[in-house]
Amino acid sequence: MKRSACALKSGFVSPPVRQSFARSILYSKDCTFPIAGLRCQSHAKATRTWHIPSYRSKNAKAHLVHLSDRVWAIIKGQPRHSRFVFATSGGKNFQSFKYAKETLDQLSSVTGWRIHDLRRTVVTGMARLGVPPHVADKILNHQSGTISGVAAVYQKHEFLTERKDALDRWSQHVAGQIATTASRRLADIDRG
Repeated sequence: MKRSACALKSGFVSPPVRQSFARSILYSKDCTFPIAGLRCQSHAKATRTWHIPSYRSKNAKAHLVHLSDRVWAIIKGQPRHSRFVFATSGGKNFQSFKYAKETLDQLSSVTGWRIHDLRRTVVTGMARLGVPPHVADKILNHQSGTISGVAAVYQKHEFLTERKDALDRWSQHVAGQIATTASRRLADIDRG
């Protein structure tokens, strides 16, 4: 995580849409396919939420995702020349996952992982931050998890407030990791 944060802080790839795309994955826990298809109309400005329709989610269940201040800033900073938030210069949705990941591997000196692994990293990190497992399950849009069996039949609460808090805390944690890693690199440069 720290090496990924450092690579992002250094502005790891161009064009800028790749960096923004990668930052949004780290800050939000969402995987490439849903984020790549984020359309300008699919997020609500007033509530800072993003509705992922069932046809774009892995489990075919619609999902509501809170957009932290950092993710919202990334979205607002994207040029509007397409219906997609993360668009190529030709107006298509971002699809350069392989190249963005290869560059991140080179800059971070970490290989042997997939972008999807970041979901596990996020949930593990959230547990360290004190996020209850059932809230993390809802953030991931898991239909079975800590609340399962008969409890899942009766428990229909979406934990939207708790999910918002958890994603805000995660975003702050990632930003702190980026700042700390960048400060250490600058200190190393100064010493050496």
